[in-house]
Amino acid sequence: MAHLSNALFALLIVVIGARYEDRYDRTKMPWDLRPIQNYIGLWSLQSTTGRSRDLPPPDQIDFAINPVPKFGARAVNIT
Repeated sequence: MAHLSNALFALLIVVIGARYEDRYDRTKMPWDLRPIQNYIGLWSLQSTTGRSRDLPPPDQIDFAINPVPKFGARAVNIT
């Protein structure tokens, strides 16, 4: 039983420590993606003008590079 609890604890530590934002160094981005390096992350809507709809949460905009740039991505996903 102790081995199982130790394995689960180690797995939990790996999952917590493996966040994308914490381990990826944006200074090592490819040159063609560097102009947008400060825009990557989650953005929330501050205000709207004109006709619009209230969307259910999450009402955030995600600027992400997919796959991760260190694997050679050259496109940005905006969702």
